[in-house]
Amino acid sequence: MALNFSPDKLREHFHGLSAQRKAIDKKLEPLREELNDLVAGKGKHSKTTIAAGAKKEAELRTKIIDLQNELFPIENVRGAVARALNGQTGVPE
Repeated sequence: MALNFSPDKLREHFHGLSAQRKAIDKKLEPLREELNDLVAGKGKHSKTTIAAGAKKEAELRTKIIDLQNELFPIENVRGAVARALNGQTGVPE
């Protein structure tokens, strides 16, 4: 089996990785918003005690870090593919 490094195949791979990134971002966004609200004492966290807030903050940060760890290799490959295409990644079809 020959490897195909044509620009079209690289762009297709780049956009596939972008879709994976978007899916992870969808999971990350609400966690980040909740963490921001918790730290600021806003919304449903306005009456949270310090101990409960610290516990919840640790849980949220752990979830965020886990998702960022999933994102890291995807971003590395996306960067390598974008460099191989000289930044001309095109528009997803």
